[in-house]
Amino acid sequence: MMQAMRWTKEALAARVDALGPGEELHRFAAELTAEERELLQEVLLERSGGVDYALHERTSARGWLRRQWDRTDPGRGRGGR
Repeated sequence: MMQAMRWTKEALAARVDALGPGEELHRFAAELTAEERELLQEVLLERSGGVDYALHERTSARGWLRRQWDRTDPGRGRGGR
């Protein structure tokens, strides 16, 4: 019994380079397993700069939440007005 090929992140990145954006890439993605599609999404996000944006948004939100929490607890020292 022959086992199906499993795509690595590096191989998917090379395939994205070969196919370029568009319908061919969309058709290729439809043939992948759910796990492989997640890897493909990582490749595409990294190339778009979306990962950096998402990390920035998370750290900004965490800082905002922390400031809001500190304002509700005057005994915490920071921002207790």
